[in-house]
Amino acid sequence: MGRQLQLNFTPLLVHGDVIRLQTMSFKDSQQLRDLRSEYRTQFAVTRRADQIVALPLASDATPIGKEKQVSAVEHASLIRPLLEQRLVSLLSANRRPVARYNPITTVGRTLRTGFLDADEHVHLQSRVLISIRSLKLQGSDLLGLLWDIEIQKTCATSLAVLSEHGVRLDGLVVERETAVEDARMLPQRRLVGRIGSISEGKARLSERFMNVEEVLPLDELHLEASPENIRHLLQHFMRNASGRAQGKIDEIVFENSRGRSRMEHITRISDWVRSLGVIELQEGLSVSIGSLINEKDSSTFPRFEEGSTPTYVFDAGTLKSETRAAVGLTKFGPYSRHVFTPTRPNVCVVCDRARRGQFELFLRKFRDGLTVDGKSLPFGRGFLGIYGLRDITLTFVEADGFTADAYHAAASKAVRMGAEGAPWHLALVQTERDSRQLPPQRNPYLVAKAAFLSNQIPTQFIAFETFAMAPGNLAYTLSNLALAVYAKLGGIP
Repeated sequence: MGRQLQLNFTPLLVHGDVIRLQTMSFKDSQQLRDLRSEYRTQFAVTRRADQIVALPLASDATPIGKEKQVSAVEHASLIRPLLEQRLVSLLSANRRPVARYNPITTVGRTLRTGFLDADEHVHLQSRVLISIRSLKLQGSDLLGLLWDIEIQKTCATSLAVLSEHGVRLDGLVVERETAVEDARMLPQRRLVGRIGSISEGKARLSERFMNVEEVLPLDELHLEASPENIRHLLQHFMRNASGRAQGKIDEIVFENSRGRSRMEHITRISDWVRSLGVIELQEGLSVSIGSLINEKDSSTFPRFEEGSTPTYVFDAGTLKSETRAAVGLTKFGPYSRHVFTPTRPNVCVVCDRARRGQFELFLRKFRDGLTVDGKSLPFGRGFLGIYGLRDITLTFVEADGFTADAYHAAASKAVRMGAEGAPWHLALVQTERDSRQLPPQRNPYLVAKAAFLSNQIPTQFIAFETFAMAPGNLAYTLSNLALAVYAKLGGIP
């Protein structure tokens, strides 16, 4: 079967020639926010250079600026704020609650793990992201909708209920749900701080964000859906089954994040929105949504060219070369094999104490290679064999948990060890995939990385989820990891 490319992009067909608008001078950002808040139901308000542009959503909207009409073709960018407001109203009216703008994010179905306690306290929801974008084609721009899917984790139970169940809450980061002025939008959750103590149905915050009150009612607060908090909830409610529940959550997120699953979901939701019909923007101006663009649409599909396969060189004389990098490394070794130092790199390993056993097993496969039933996989010779090293020294420094504070303490300890003894050539840091969503100051990996880099020690992260990969897939992941490690040690692959 031949290649069939498809984009997650649906073109928009504009019906009408004129856009009606009103303009006024731009003073400051507060003026723009106030106008959007006051006239949300009457105008789509945006900024263009030193002017504020108010686009009427109804023909009888009370004028708030200088009225004029412009060409829809020449000012196609003004269709975006109009369509954004119409899409939010359309989705909300059809029981598709909207969580945020830019991109427009609508909440879909809740995904169940099958573990009742886990599903009660941790919600996994699919969310559809819709961005209004222009696709650049030869000689023209095509206005359309760019679609994507994400899986959102939420701690669903209030702290008041968790406290009644005996959940230990001290030291955990929490958020508060706040209503938004736009009735079409879901309430927003904002981080408020870290719990210091609990008394008489209220939480006293030891750390506060956004200048919130120091004492807040428990029924207004929820745990932030961080990996640490989710693991804490599962361990309390699931006990010995917490590992299986966490594994099921990871499996659901993975399965729904794969390309094929995402494309199927995008196809369904875009077809449903298109079935709602033409979207009226203003009187005499509307848009209709087309189908997802695929390679058969030769007139609208972007032009592309396939480049020739690169040649990888593995010696200064260019006699040792291959078109496949992994094959060349296995056959010839790296380019700098004969001059590379150190041949016995001293590597520090920072990990969550609870993950150490699994991490050691993973690093053994990394060092020595991977075989299944006595047969070598693409990474069968391991890091030492492929890159021609004599040995690699791995020294573990355990963190008390997967938190920024614990990882900073472990990294600081490792830095002191390197300063007092043999210096580190590299630091490997075990992390978790979900931590990428955390702000830098609370991201365990970034906090540890900052400590190491400030002492000129390069770092390489390894996600915990990698440990459980099937051997066939793990071999390629290990190969990529080895390449990164060798380069960070100063080698030329």
